[in-house]
Amino acid sequence: MCSSASSAPSTSTTCTPAGGRTARRSRRCAACITCSTRRLARRCDGTSSPPTPPTGSSDPSRAKSKRKAPSDDVLRALLDAADEDYACYLRLAAVTGARRGQLVALRWSDLDLTAGSVLFTRAHARVRGGVAEKTTKADVDYGLALDPETVEALRAHRRRCVERALATGASLPSTAYVFASPMAPDGSVAMFADGFDPVTVAGRGGWSSPTVPMKVYGHFAPARDQAAAACLAQRLSEVVAAPDQATPTAPARK
Repeated sequence: MCSSASSAPSTSTTCTPAGGRTARRSRRCAACITCSTRRLARRCDGTSSPPTPPTGSSDPSRAKSKRKAPSDDVLRALLDAADEDYACYLRLAAVTGARRGQLVALRWSDLDLTAGSVLFTRAHARVRGGVAEKTTKADVDYGLALDPETVEALRAHRRRCVERALATGASLPSTAYVFASPMAPDGSVAMFADGFDPVTVAGRGGWSSPTVPMKVYGHFAPARDQAAAACLAQRLSEVVAAPDQATPTAPARK
């Protein structure tokens, strides 16, 4: 049962459980409080609107302001002030409207620079212990067309990435990320390229498990895997080329 004062608005509500278990009593009490709150709102000033908050109080529903996109002049100033890599990142973000998590998860295989298009299928998100890969916010894969200027900026960015990879003795596979993720230090990329094990990389990068950096930066492993294959082949060749040793014969039985 629930009773409320009818002569004047009052916030006091008495809930008398009619029996049953604790969970049922809690639900009934919550329903009574909700009912009383709605009745109180309807009585205020004879309208159906809730009472106006006093001056100086904060309204959570109005505290959130709308985000405003930067003007064209501000965007051009940012592109002029940024370095080549970051300018390419900003330009792609501006022409596609993609979120940061989608842009840093973009791989070269998602770009078709000949057709001038990009395909968004994944995103990166901060998780406990590092960064994890997930689907897009809407759980939908979608492609967008790119203008010739943006395609040319991406071509130049790819040439720079290829030169950097070659300088470290690695190649740039199609599964490599287009942009270095700002969510993780670039030192992890360099350590993987130099052949350090995942446990060492995770320890230096502050990850709780080596699985996280391997999943995010594992595209630098193929070059080291090729070197490992060559090393195993060399050892196998040395074993085959080694002279055969005489096998001792067992003594004859009497």
